[in-house]
Amino acid sequence: MTKLLIVDDIEQNIYMLKILLEGHGYQVVSATNGAQALEMVLSDLPDAIISDILMPVMDGFTLCRKIKSDDRLKAIPFIFYTATYTEPKDEKLALSLGAERFMVKPMDPDAFIQIIKDVIRDTAANAVASAKPEPTEDSEVFKLYSERLVNKLEKKMLDLEKEINEHTQTEMVLCESEERYRNLFDSISDCIYTHDLQGRFLTANPATVEKLNAETEELGGLSVCDFMPPESRRFFNEEYLTRIQRVGFYNGVWVYLSKDGREHHIDVRNVLVEQEGQKPYVSCVGRDITENILAERKVQEMEKQLFQLQKMEALGTLAAGIAHDFNNILFPMVGFTEMLKEDLPPDSPLQDNVDEILQASLRARDLVRQILAFQRQSEAERKPIKLQPTVQEALKLLRSSIPKTIDILENIESDCGMVMADSTEVLQVVMNLATNAYHSMEDTAGSVNVTLKQVQMEPDHLEYPALSPGAYACLTVSDTGIGMEKEVLDKMFDPYFTTKDKGKGTGLGLSVVHGIIKSCGGSIRISSDPGKGTECRVYLPIIERKDVTKAPETPEPVCDGTERILLVDDEEAIVRMVRQMLERLGYEVTARTGSVEAQMVFKADPDAFDLVITDMTMPNMTGIELSQQLKKIRPGIPVIICTGFSEQISKEKYRALDIQDFVLKPVVKRDLAKAIRNVLDGKY
Repeated sequence: MTKLLIVDDIEQNIYMLKILLEGHGYQVVSATNGAQALEMVLSDLPDAIISDILMPVMDGFTLCRKIKSDDRLKAIPFIFYTATYTEPKDEKLALSLGAERFMVKPMDPDAFIQIIKDVIRDTAANAVASAKPEPTEDSEVFKLYSERLVNKLEKKMLDLEKEINEHTQTEMVLCESEERYRNLFDSISDCIYTHDLQGRFLTANPATVEKLNAETEELGGLSVCDFMPPESRRFFNEEYLTRIQRVGFYNGVWVYLSKDGREHHIDVRNVLVEQEGQKPYVSCVGRDITENILAERKVQEMEKQLFQLQKMEALGTLAAGIAHDFNNILFPMVGFTEMLKEDLPPDSPLQDNVDEILQASLRARDLVRQILAFQRQSEAERKPIKLQPTVQEALKLLRSSIPKTIDILENIESDCGMVMADSTEVLQVVMNLATNAYHSMEDTAGSVNVTLKQVQMEPDHLEYPALSPGAYACLTVSDTGIGMEKEVLDKMFDPYFTTKDKGKGTGLGLSVVHGIIKSCGGSIRISSDPGKGTECRVYLPIIERKDVTKAPETPEPVCDGTERILLVDDEEAIVRMVRQMLERLGYEVTARTGSVEAQMVFKADPDAFDLVITDMTMPNMTGIELSQQLKKIRPGIPVIICTGFSEQISKEKYRALDIQDFVLKPVVKRDLAKAIRNVLDGKY
């Protein structure tokens, strides 16, 4: 083992050099001054001496002079390693004394070890190549020293050979390690890349190249931010590059746009790497979390949709409650107005005023029913209908809700045929299309044009390939508004897509319209140009219907009777009005304003009544619950439910609950009388 002598008066320096040299396989001995070192050399020759300069007793220069002036010792390599003298003259003096090297503290450990190796190797090689030494006066001493030197040189050569073998083994291990790293670098699915302090790519693994849909050669001249959207690019250039150099790391999610337009969200860990003798760079490792981001967005979208549905459901519930109360108000107005009309002489000048009150009340009733139709969740009842009345009614409703600066122009052809549809759905379609038209120009004046006509779709038509040849009702709604870009048009029928400001639309309208038109076997087409307005065309197939000449219908006489009726309603005004109406028709009426009170009256004499007319929504017991209690007392007693609005009652349900009929408030006298007569006569 190569033995090295360290000479230094500072114990910490000796300790550090000893740890370093022994770690590389050297045997280390030490001395704290030149005199002590000289004694150690004379007793046991080292393979090399590493000495400081400034020391007590004997300094490094004196020690070197004595070693190199002694023929027995001068072959020992002498290396100065000092921080005390750093001027060129100091190194010149040291080399003139015979020192092999002059090194200045501090020095890179690897470079320090390499110099030690080089000095020992060169000294050994020079000794072998030199000629045999000439005899001296002290030939025995010289002979002994020569033998010891040869032995040391042979041992040194063996140590060098061993060291070369170890170095070869180390290189093989390093090559294997590098190959494993390269395989990992190439095969890992995470993105691994490096970039310089300007953001330019230095290296990139195949996963990164694949995500960016680029070639490896392309990345060499590009910046990382070249694959980012504008907002990420600004942050990268204005904040990230400064932060990574100041702090040394950055963790975050980058959005990358590959060359084919795909968006990737990469959760990246970035670390600044600084090595002596190399330019600093940033090492980046990232994982693609795009699927997680998209899943999160989907959840958020579903939550948004759920919120919208809940809001619509709440609005529907609110509308139902308002409708019930409003119809309870309208019912007495209609009934008392009808009776007032009967009481006035036919030639009374008040007849016209009463007619106006009655018509206004009925229009209010129809308006409430139309509003409720928008939140109805029941299946559409499609039947042959003419579109003209529904379209005109929709435009009436719209006229009262849009600014006067917007004109509504209509061209409704009377000879347009009938279609198979639900009038409520048609109303919804017209209202939605016309409302969208008016929203496009609410900040400016303009016009909404609504046209209805019958057209013939020829067999060779190309614009609507999904439609079969034949006759169609064509409903066109156009406007002079701001129009739309093609990108917006492509998304018009997507659920929850809207271009309106927050609070002005849910984005459900056109998707619902599209579904209604498709379910009716029709088609809808929207065309628009920015600044030139929008046109919506709806095509519904005309159904064949033979014209049947009907005789003019004459009003049926109002049905009357003499039966006994139990009338129940919690609204006193309704009870008074209906009671008067029924008594005028000849019926005997017992009226109560509470369901519990009505039950007690019925229980006291079940056979005293031929019919029960009850409100649906009442305190304590609903109309259905009351009817069930009464039927337990007297099975078979006929019941009519009278309600302002309720989704709980329908033809199927009231049949299943053994309820004979139901009427919706407000009901006119003729219809109520007819319903009563049908139930009493068993015609339900």
